[in-house]
Amino acid sequence: MCMKCNNSWKPPRAHHCSVCNRCVFRMDHHCDWLNNCVGIGTIKLFYLFLVYTALHCFHTLTCLALEFGLTFHFRGSEILYELVIDVQARKILGIAFAFFGLFFLIFTLDFIYEQTTCIFANQTIIDSEQNIRGSPRSKTANFSAVFGGEPSFRWLLPNPAQAPVDYEEMLYRFRVVPPSNLNGHDKAE
Repeated sequence: MCMKCNNSWKPPRAHHCSVCNRCVFRMDHHCDWLNNCVGIGTIKLFYLFLVYTALHCFHTLTCLALEFGLTFHFRGSEILYELVIDVQARKILGIAFAFFGLFFLIFTLDFIYEQTTCIFANQTIIDSEQNIRGSPRSKTANFSAVFGGEPSFRWLLPNPAQAPVDYEEMLYRFRVVPPSNLNGHDKAE
């Protein structure tokens, strides 16, 4: 039962979003970029948004690198200077765009890594903070559950996943083993 939603039934993997003021099944987080909660219905769209943003940043950085290379290669050419209004302004803008492109590339790659790790483990960001996860399945089965069905070109399209949802999926608590205990010996021994 959710105390914030007028004591309505809340599935085991649902969390209440204080921004949207509703319970969201398999809620990952509230995303200000999308102005919506990232949950079971939107995790695929959020993941694709991150992937396509990272690809666009990489493409932008590649184009800027080629443009800088061509500018410095044809530096003595009068034809290039006739086509360009101000070479110094282009250099400054190019450096600014490269900085922002690199920043957003690193930022989105970090999010992609975090989301991929959670999808493979059948958990959300909130679940990982609470040391819980969904039923144990293979990485492929977890990815198929998020993206819907067998791998196909449709996984790359920003349409909602048509995967069956099990609202009564149980949560499994797991214990994080400190690095000192990984070899099976306690320090107290």
